[in-house]
Amino acid sequence: MRTCPFAKWSWLVCICWLWPHLCGAENPAGGPREEPAEEQADQSVVNPFVGAIPVRVDRPVDWKRLYKGSFRFLALMHAFRVATEEDTREGLKGPFFQGWADSLGAMHGWSDGDPPLVNYVGHPMQGAVTSYLFSMNDPKFQPVEFSWSRPYAKKLLRGAAYAFAFSEQFELGPMSEATIGNVQAKYPAYGFVDHVITPIVGTGWVVAEDVLDKYVIRSIERRTTKTWLRILARLSLNPSRGMANLMNLRVPWRRDDRPTVYWDYEAEAAFRNSGAPRPPERFSPPRDQPVFEFTVQPHFNWFRGPGSIATPCVGGGAVGRFNFRREWTFVTDVGGCRLQGLGRYRTGDSLTYMFGPEWNGRRFGRFLPRLRFLIGGNKVTQMETDPEKIKELEEQGIDWTKNEYHFYFSRDTDKNAFAFLAGGGFDVVLNDIVSLQVANVDYLRTWLGEFEDRNYTHGLRLTVGVTLRVGTW
Repeated sequence: MRTCPFAKWSWLVCICWLWPHLCGAENPAGGPREEPAEEQADQSVVNPFVGAIPVRVDRPVDWKRLYKGSFRFLALMHAFRVATEEDTREGLKGPFFQGWADSLGAMHGWSDGDPPLVNYVGHPMQGAVTSYLFSMNDPKFQPVEFSWSRPYAKKLLRGAAYAFAFSEQFELGPMSEATIGNVQAKYPAYGFVDHVITPIVGTGWVVAEDVLDKYVIRSIERRTTKTWLRILARLSLNPSRGMANLMNLRVPWRRDDRPTVYWDYEAEAAFRNSGAPRPPERFSPPRDQPVFEFTVQPHFNWFRGPGSIATPCVGGGAVGRFNFRREWTFVTDVGGCRLQGLGRYRTGDSLTYMFGPEWNGRRFGRFLPRLRFLIGGNKVTQMETDPEKIKELEEQGIDWTKNEYHFYFSRDTDKNAFAFLAGGGFDVVLNDIVSLQVANVDYLRTWLGEFEDRNYTHGLRLTVGVTLRVGTW
């Protein structure tokens, strides 16, 4: 069974950095101690009291440093997997490209067999670490702290986008679970849960740590100058940020808005109240047309073909839109649903993956019409269970729920084929940030044909959703 190693080894790694400082006394000079040249270089481009007056630097993302830190994090997680998971080591023995293809082809459904602690705690922490890795190497938004503001929202979205890209690489890329151990090719690790939870809940985790840092950790540090108490507060309440610091080869308790643990809050307060002029913040003006849109959409499908009864399918998906002209967007659409009415001992699901152009009409008040034509594929997977074989295992005192007995009492089948989708609908634009997708109807044509006594040639899809509009605020 897969695990997300972050939660298990983070404190072990942190203690190696922490031990020499735990025995240190209070800073006798009351000010910052000497820091490495790299740390000083980082501070030279921002205001010395950036926590009091944010200063944004118009420099591009430091991709080289970002990739190095990301590779260290990736290598550490894979090393842990290989060292602790026997199934992963067994998967290394097969052909590389064939194992990779088998893993990608087996993907379907939601669950991947991991316990909730791994899916909903470990992987979000992974997403938070990679989001912090990006923010630490993004000079333009690096000093922006938590607030209900457009700059902080843009900082979160930039980090979330990188967390999603890193997560996809970790799950399915050339240096991933799909290639190092062929994890997704094995039951029950087929699902897409980590692809969704890692970046989305991980972004929420970043917000939580930022709130704790601003309102709790800073409050503790104002009340004490003891080094070990400040370090303990920073590490215990911000574990993901601490791990990102380690991957960037920095002490885990470092903060971009107060780089040293010996931060002088009295000097910061004096500077804040000195009336010093604020440097101008360099924000790009909002656009009237979003650069990117992300939609989360539940949907209801019907499949039907010649000589077959209708098969309902209930599920959801996500849509990404990249606006390259006012009237045209490039769309990626991925969705899955659970097939209904297959019988007592049979379950199944459908996965669609589409891309193509979408036309945006002229807005009428808050209503925005859309028409799309997408191409891609449709994969249907079914599992049939034999209750007699389950009863046989129970009579022998065998726990049939264990993974190794799955293929004894069940039969898994799947079919993948080309498909296209055509349709449209209306969005209701609530404000510059959010719009609602309503009254969307799409026709789905697949070349699956007949599969397991059902025909999936024609499909009808009804969707609603919530869209985040990026670039208009």
